[in-house]
Amino acid sequence: MPESVSSSICIHLITEGPTDRILLTQLIRIMIREKSIRFLKISSTQRTRTGKNSIIHNSSILSKFLHHGFHRNVDIIIICVDNDEAHEQDGIGVEIKKIIQEAYTDFCKDNSYYSKIPCLVSAVPIKTLDYWMKVILERTYDCTKISQVMTIAKGSIKEETYGEKCVFRGQFIDDKAIKEMVDSIEPTSLKKLRCLPSFNDFEEQLSACLSQN
Repeated sequence: MPESVSSSICIHLITEGPTDRILLTQLIRIMIREKSIRFLKISSTQRTRTGKNSIIHNSSILSKFLHHGFHRNVDIIIICVDNDEAHEQDGIGVEIKKIIQEAYTDFCKDNSYYSKIPCLVSAVPIKTLDYWMKVILERTYDCTKISQVMTIAKGSIKEETYGEKCVFRGQFIDDKAIKEMVDSIEPTSLKKLRCLPSFNDFEEQLSACLSQN
């Protein structure tokens, strides 16, 4: 990551659900510990689940989120959308990334009165962010073994990752336990995550944005 600077960096984190936000917030704090950062408080529309892929398939939802960040002059906007079954290339969700980037460009053109354009980071986990968490919980740093996590069926990844006591029919039922699990993430977890091309892509984008601020 780039050298530290005295001014704080404000990040607007847009996710599909509250659990994704909790996990990414913790990861970002670990990734850029050398810098003073703060996260923009979520708006009322972000306190509820937006629905799978609704951020990129419903322009009004994304527009509300982006206006919230632009109006408050944030430095970086991170949009996290699960790749699900969309096309990927070398372990990176290129199709979803392209949709995010095109939507962001269109928003900037349609709202050119904003004097500051935040740097965009497109976080697109393969297949969902739960796989990143599963990798973090692995006891090995061997990338060959870690890659086997991606073979777990998407329908059972939440139970495999968080345990049946925290999940019922694919939905989280113990947010407190999950938050405690996320809070226990350590800096060494990044070494495991770097076995995943999707995380490396996210980290590279974030590093590039940090270098601009």
